[in-house]
Amino acid sequence: MTELIVCGSAGSFQGVARACSGYLLREGTNVVLLDVGSGSLANIQRWVPLSALQDIFVSHGHHDHVGDIVGLMQYTSFGAHRPDVVRVFANTSTCEVVHQLRRSFAEQDVVVRTTTVSAEQSFGLGGFKAEAFEAWHSRPSLAVRITDQAGHRLAYTGDSALCDELVRCATDADLLVSEASWLSGSGDYPEGVHMTARDAGELARRAGVRRLLITHVWPAFDPYAAAAEAAEVFDGPILVAEDNMVVTVGAGS
Repeated sequence: MTELIVCGSAGSFQGVARACSGYLLREGTNVVLLDVGSGSLANIQRWVPLSALQDIFVSHGHHDHVGDIVGLMQYTSFGAHRPDVVRVFANTSTCEVVHQLRRSFAEQDVVVRTTTVSAEQSFGLGGFKAEAFEAWHSRPSLAVRITDQAGHRLAYTGDSALCDELVRCATDADLLVSEASWLSGSGDYPEGVHMTARDAGELARRAGVRRLLITHVWPAFDPYAAAAEAAEVFDGPILVAEDNMVVTVGAGS
C-alpha cells in the first residue's frame, strides 16, 4: 500500500499552518519525496527521519518547491546518522538552483547530488517508476507520473497552467495531486503560470483520474472553495490537501 503524506500544501508562500510544497510517498520502507518547499522540512520530520530522504524529485527551482533543500544540506553536513547520498532528480535549470544554494548556504555538504531528467524520460525514484512531463510555468518545470509496485499511479503537476502534457501525465491516474493556485474570477492572472481550481477539475476530467487532491492554493483563498470550483467540472472524489494528512494512492481507497 502506497501512502501520500502531505508535508506542505500552500502555494507560492507559507500560509497559516501550511508549509510550501512537499509530499512524501511511502510504500513499506521505501520513501521518496516530491518537492521540498519552504517550511516543509518541519512536517517531513513528523513522519520520517531526515536520514530516510535519499531520493527527491524537485519539479522546479522556485523557493516554494526547493527552499528547504538548504536545511537538508545543513543536516547532511553536520547531522548524525546522515545518509551516504541524497539524490535530487530535476531538470537542468533546477539542478543549477540546487548547486547555487549549496554554494551560497551549505558549502560543507558533499552528500546531495543532482541527476538531470528531461520531459519524456523514465527513471527510477526509490523503488518507484517515474516518468517526467513538460509543464507550462514561468520557469522550466516538470510534472511527474509515478507507478508503485502494485501498479497504482500517482500524477503530480508541480506548478503549471493547464496544458496537453499535464493531461498525458495524469491519464488514468489513481490519484492526481494538482495545483489549484487561483479561484476563477478572483483576479486577472497571467497565462502560462498556474491553474485555477476549475482548471484542476478540467484536468482531472480530461485525464479520467479516479480521485483529485487539490493543493498549492494561494494562502489568501479558501481551499474548500477551490474544491467546490473544481467539482463544477469533475464529478469524481475531490480531496483538499492539509498539512500532515495521509492519502492512500491505490484504487478503491
